[in-house]
Amino acid sequence: GYAQPDSGETEAELLDRIVQEGQDRGLLYITDRDARPAGATHPQANLWDNGEDVVEDLEREMRVRQVALDRFDERTIRRGEPMAELEETLVPLYLRHRYQVEGTVKAVGGVTYSYALRGDADARLPEPVPAEQQRAALGALLSTVTPEALALPADVRSMIPPRPPGSPASRELFDGRTGLPFDALAPAEVASSMVLGLVVHPHRAMRLVSQHDADADLPSLRGVLDRMTAQVWEQDVPGDAHRAELQRTVQQVWTDVLLDRAGGAAGAPPVQARITAELRSIADWLGDNRGGDAETQAHRTEVRAAIERFLGRSQDDAPRPADLETPPGSPIGSAPPAHVRQEQRKQALEVWAPVQRCRR
Repeated sequence: GYAQPDSGETEAELLDRIVQEGQDRGLLYITDRDARPAGATHPQANLWDNGEDVVEDLEREMRVRQVALDRFDERTIRRGEPMAELEETLVPLYLRHRYQVEGTVKAVGGVTYSYALRGDADARLPEPVPAEQQRAALGALLSTVTPEALALPADVRSMIPPRPPGSPASRELFDGRTGLPFDALAPAEVASSMVLGLVVHPHRAMRLVSQHDADADLPSLRGVLDRMTAQVWEQDVPGDAHRAELQRTVQQVWTDVLLDRAGGAAGAPPVQARITAELRSIADWLGDNRGGDAETQAHRTEVRAAIERFLGRSQDDAPRPADLETPPGSPIGSAPPAHVRQEQRKQALEVWAPVQRCRR
């Protein structure tokens, strides 16, 4: 950054050379703004991922996580500390794969690109992630929401008591539905919501539609939805009661995600149409597969009823996707878009507020 131009080299040529040398070394640049969002697209623009291959490293993170969960016990806190504080060490361990998930999901419907300038010799124009890489990423993500991957060891589920005086709850703990006792299903609900919600983020879902329209060899949104539904719903019910409940938890999460995406204004019409079709397929499958035990039957009956209530809503209650704003016309450049004007006004108020108080 503090280099001097070579003899006869202009500053512009120096800067171009520095950038080119960085690109030749594999140093790519994507802004923080483009890397952070849940629907971000560049598979190499990740804040916290590990390794050269996000799929391989997600699988490795899951193996390391399982070893640590199997060894989890009271030794993770100091002697004399409340046993309830075991949860503070369990949360980052159980969700240890969260950042690798965020990196892996960008391959699904992902696009590689650079901030190309006209005349760049090595400009990376937008290009979809190869089909096999996308499918491998989806498979790795789905492996994280199986009952086996989500289950806590039995002794861990029973070793965390309610919090004593002087150890209040914080946002670093799992939320739960059991009141004071530790909710052993809550971690699975959180982890599966994270994965399933990211895969069908509205922006990612629309990219899946567009990429398949342009190239039939690339995964489609409907194909991704079908594969996820098959993984979540169309598996045998585990014989172990806890794992069976975990399976039902993930099924509920997946259905809720689909209902939210089909009924949200953020989704594009093609996305909503395909997700609604997926919900109909799930409802049909549930009608033909009621389950063998009472718990499974009750769960499937309720989920099917929720889907049918959504599908049977009146047209007045049906969501309408938000309109896309038309760029300003004549006179071109006379005013920024409405959302920019609103932000500028907000910033101006923040700047002038201290002055107004002084005047008063």
